[in-house]
Amino acid sequence: MTAKRKSAKKSRLLDVILIVLIIAAAGYYVGTMKRTPKDNSAVKYKKAKADILKFSKALEVFKKDVGRYPSSREGLLALMVAPTERSQGWNGAYILEVPPDPWGNLYVFRSPGYRRDYDIISFGPDGLQNGENFQGDIVNWQNEREK
Repeated sequence: MTAKRKSAKKSRLLDVILIVLIIAAAGYYVGTMKRTPKDNSAVKYKKAKADILKFSKALEVFKKDVGRYPSSREGLLALMVAPTERSQGWNGAYILEVPPDPWGNLYVFRSPGYRRDYDIISFGPDGLQNGENFQGDIVNWQNEREK
C-alpha cells in the first residue's frame, strides 16, 4: 500500500466518523428539545377549573365576612373592591384580579345561580353556552362534584 492510499483511507475514515458524530449530535439536540403541544385544550380547561375553584374559595370567605354572596350585578369584582351596598364586614380584597378565562372571555357570575347559590361559568373555547368535552362549559358545580 502506498502512502497516498493510506492517507486517502484515513481521510475517508475521518470523514465517516465526523458525519456519524454530526448526525448523533443533531439527533441528541432534536431529542432533547422541549415539545409544545399543538392542542393545549386540556391545559386551558384545567386552568379554567383552577380559576373557578379560586373564585369559589374567595366567595366563601366573602360570605363569611359579609353574610351573603355578591349579587350578579356586583359580580366577581366584589371580591376585589367593596360593594357600595350591604358591604358591612367586607374585609378584602379576597382576590387580586379577575382574569379572563384561558380563551380570553369573561367568566360569567350569577347570584343566585341556576344550580347553586351562585354559578361561575366559562363558556370554553367557542365562548358559547353548552358543548362537549374540551369544547364544553366549565362550571363551579362540576368542581364541587370532582372534589
